[in-house]
Order: sequence, then structure tokens, then C-alpha cells
Amino acid sequence: MPSRRPPAELPREPARHRLAAGTVLWRVHPNHTEAVAADPPVRSVFGGGRFDAVAPAERGQMYVSPADRTAVLERFLPDLVFDSDGRRFLLRRAVERKRLSALRVTRDLSLVRLVSGEDLAAIGQDRWLLTETQYGPTREWARWLREQAPWADGIVWQSTVDLPAETMVLFERDDPPVEVVDWQSGELGGVERAAWLGAVLGAHGVQMDSPRRSRVKAFINYRKGECGEAAFLLHNQLALRWGDQKVFRDNRSIPPGQVFPGELIDKVRTCRALLVLFGLGWEDHRGASGRALDDPQDWVRREIEEATAAGAEVVPVLVGARRQLTDRNLPDALAHLAQRQALHLPHGFGEAEVKCLVDRLIERMPWLDEDDDEDEKTA
Repeated sequence: MPSRRPPAELPREPARHRLAAGTVLWRVHPNHTEAVAADPPVRSVFGGGRFDAVAPAERGQMYVSPADRTAVLERFLPDLVFDSDGRRFLLRRAVERKRLSALRVTRDLSLVRLVSGEDLAAIGQDRWLLTETQYGPTREWARWLREQAPWADGIVWQSTVDLPAETMVLFERDDPPVEVVDWQSGELGGVERAAWLGAVLGAHGVQMDSPRRSRVKAFINYRKGECGEAAFLLHNQLALRWGDQKVFRDNRSIPPGQVFPGELIDKVRTCRALLVLFGLGWEDHRGASGRALDDPQDWVRREIEEATAAGAEVVPVLVGARRQLTDRNLPDALAHLAQRQALHLPHGFGEAEVKCLVDRLIERMPWLDEDDDEDEKTA
């Protein structure tokens, strides 16, 4: 059907799709935006998605898919064309600084369903609405649907690039209808998702150039309120030696608005050395439901476990009057910390003492000072 303006009213009541609370959805978004933040209305006919709100609309939208592969294909395939050899090519920089986030629906949602021919006929449309490559007219229909079906939380339709999977757009609300799920969320341009991403795109005839390992040399692990000054000075000394991008300390290294759990997991799994700062009472720190270390989801514990499993060098740093740990006070998963040779930052430390500690660290692990540009390249 050729493009035309929407009718004055809906021909029939649109088909409804119930999206139950607890459903997991997937979204591709830039690193600098929160996973639960809606995209703003577009101001141009270029870029954006099929059913974007158009400025000066007050509400934006969020494109999500029930399957992670569908979310990726919906984001990157529409603009790719096959060459004469039946192949498509996607530059890796297109996926860099983008994340694939898992989101959980927090309440039951009702979407306008546009999957079957009957669904489309109910709003006076046909498959043109889902296949048209000029998004100006399709966005006008989306605006009209928002007006005609004020109950709708979004639209669901059949993906044109991952048949027969479905994909959807959620309309922006004052209270976001989704929350972040930590597991499997991560950077698309990093090594953690490289093999999976290559397989998903390769099945659709898409080739990519080789990834580079985004790897920090030192990840500083510490508790908020404990060893904060030591973490600050240690970060500064290491950054003077290697550059700020090679040192990771949570509130210094994560840009505002970036997805906090996903960024931590990405960096701790690829760090070369994890520096664990211990102050007095480290083992006995209390969380919401008891001793923090007994909770497998405690972030200090989780960072240590992730780095150890990934093969990083784990270095205990005893701060001030802190003495060596004993394994009887630690969970089994962290007992190895008591067996590791520790560095010591004396009571009343300042920049000079922290610099001496960094020198001792490099004496023990001189390979940290090596240029690892070639080491970062992967096949």
C-alpha cells in the first residue's frame, strides 16, 4: 500500500498484546545512556527508528526485543546491503561504545499488536507499515496510534531482519516500566561478547573486523567509607605511570550515566591485576542482611571472584594498622586472599608512601610496566 496519512479514527479496536511483569527484554544502547532511559524524540528524518516520536513531542521511546539476537539484528542490519558475493560488512566501530542490556518488565503492559494481517487491518494498514524504509510516514502513524489508543504502552510487530521473531517499542512513561538485569549485560565491542556477536551476525552474512581488547592494567577494589583516601592516591600514582585509561576505580572510571554493574564486570574480567585494599574491620563490614562478605552478590566479593576466575593477579594491600588476613574469617571463595603476599601502606601514609608502594608492586610484577598494545589485539 502506498504511503498515506492515517484516518481520522481507528477502523476497529486494535489487537492487544499483554507483556507480563517479569518478562526479560533486550536493548542495544550507547554506553553513555542508562539502560532504562528512553530515547528522546527525533528532530530529523535521518537516523532513529521506525516508530520514533518526533519533536516537539514530549515523550520518547525505547526499542527492545524478547531475544538478545533480535535486539542486535534490529539495531545493525537494516542499513546493511549485500555485495556481489552475497556478503555484508559491519565496521567494529559501529558496535563500540554500545551495550546490550537485559531488562526486566516491572508491571503488566499492553501493547498494540501488529504481527498478523488482521492486526494491521484493524488500524487500516498492511505490511507497508513494517517494511517502509522512509520513516517519516511510519512515525506519523506511530504518533496517531498513541493518540487513538491512549491505553497502549507500546507496539509489537514481526521483525523484518530476524523472521519470525518479534520486536517492539515501548513508549516513554514517568515511571520506567523496566529495570536492569545484571546477568549477561555487557559491551558489544568488547571481547566478552565478541564470539557470540560474530556468530549472530555471521549467520546473516555479516562480517566484522577484528576486536581489540579493552583492558585495564590495575583494578582497585575497596569498600566505600574504608580506604577511600588510599584508593584515591593509588589511582593517581598509577595513572601518572600508565595513563588514566589503564587504571580502574569505580566512581573515577565510570562516566556519568553509564551502566554501573555492567561496566564493573567488563573491566574486572579483563584487568591484569586486582589490587584489594584492606582496612581495619574489612571482614566484618555489615550489609543489609548481615555480614557483607557472606552475600555472593556483594560487589567487593564479586569483583574478587570475577578477577580470580579470569586469571588476574590478585594483590592484597594492607592499609594503616591492618594486619594480614586469616582464612578462618573469610568465606571459602575468598580464603585464598590469606595465602597471598601482601603489600603494606603504613599508618599516616601520603603521596610519597603510595609511590613507594607502586614501585614495590612493579618490582614484583614488572610485566605491568610493559607496553601491551600488541597484547590487546585478538584474532
